[in-house]
Amino acid sequence: MSRRVEFSRRIKLLVLIAAVCGGCGGGDEQLKKRGSVTGMVTFDGQPLATGRITFTAKGKEGGVTGAEIENGVYEIPREKGPVAGSHQVSITSPQKTGQQIPAVMPAKEGTMIDVVVESIPDKYNTRTTLTAEIKAGENLAVNFDLKKDL
Repeated sequence: MSRRVEFSRRIKLLVLIAAVCGGCGGGDEQLKKRGSVTGMVTFDGQPLATGRITFTAKGKEGGVTGAEIENGVYEIPREKGPVAGSHQVSITSPQKTGQQIPAVMPAKEGTMIDVVVESIPDKYNTRTTLTAEIKAGENLAVNFDLKKDL
């Protein structure tokens, strides 16, 4: 095989490898579109003891992300954060009632589970009215002050 043919094959191989790995750095591009989010959630003026906050993108890209809430505070790192843009926000905080009921299959017969109820009004979760505008980079103090239905 001539040197020219061998050189040509190597160039083609390098071009193929570059084409295949072209998407390898895509994570950096995706990360540039995301934002870290931190904030405080209060319920009737008090930090929400425990719960979960979820951000659902309103646009075509972005999906759903969220974090646990502890003592009113939540934090989503940028690599797991929402994509920049408008988001619908939902907050839940299930609480045990003190009652138990029998578990259903596939649980072992005789297993009891705690009954839980949602302590946050549905206007903040199943029928949420909460929104947030997220920008790429850092989003500090994305706070929510929830009120009990009267």
